[in-house]
Amino acid sequence: MFKRPERRASIAAQRANGMMIDEAPAVRAGEYYSAPFVIGDYPHRRAGRILSTTEIPGVATEHERTFMQNEERIYVRVPAESIPAIGDRYLTYKLGPDIPGIGQIVVPTGIVVVEQPGRGDATIVRIVRQFLDVEIGQNLMPLDNFVSPPAAPLTPIELGPSTKIAWIQGDPALASLQTYLVVGVGSDVGVKPGDEFHVYRERKRTEEGDYLPAEQIAVAHAVRVGSKTATLIVTGQQNPAIREGARIQLSARMP
Repeated sequence: MFKRPERRASIAAQRANGMMIDEAPAVRAGEYYSAPFVIGDYPHRRAGRILSTTEIPGVATEHERTFMQNEERIYVRVPAESIPAIGDRYLTYKLGPDIPGIGQIVVPTGIVVVEQPGRGDATIVRIVRQFLDVEIGQNLMPLDNFVSPPAAPLTPIELGPSTKIAWIQGDPALASLQTYLVVGVGSDVGVKPGDEFHVYRERKRTEEGDYLPAEQIAVAHAVRVGSKTATLIVTGQQNPAIREGARIQLSARMP
């Protein structure tokens, strides 16, 4: 008589402070917006720019502060062909390396919201989220509307598209969990946000002539997908050997 029915138990497990909790999404908004990605030349030429802080110092300083703080109001030039309105949001970013065969890497630094649209003058925005340092001179682009794919069981596949890791954010000596990777496969081969990839060490030959089999190094999931590129985040790791040039293969797809 004290056993709770399974259905009620599952519902109760989803409650916290009286509120229902949805299952974890396949890709979280924070992962998507902070993920580096590849941008084309045309969107970059239309980019806006961070101009300065709105603060007016009372004492003269030798050097102007270049780093912005969270919730700070700043002046920006909005992207070309953009007509700002109160509440509009923009992504601030800096440029990463230009990878041959891949494209120009964009590294998001924060999100700003318009508080006072410019009428021939600079627009005033407020920093509402920071992923990295937001600085004067960084660029802006309109913030796209992200809809998270719902959590769902992945379907394992064999012999999925295979490529190499083209770029690792931060150029770490040893990449680890939550590190972003950029690879040269995208929606052109059916990659979708939430898809699972496996990173491998290639089959190798020893000095004695023996062959060591390919070994799985890590697991990563797609968080942002372009037409020919994708950004992955490392979610599991067996060996600390994730490097640029390592082979990576699609192993399971979202429905």
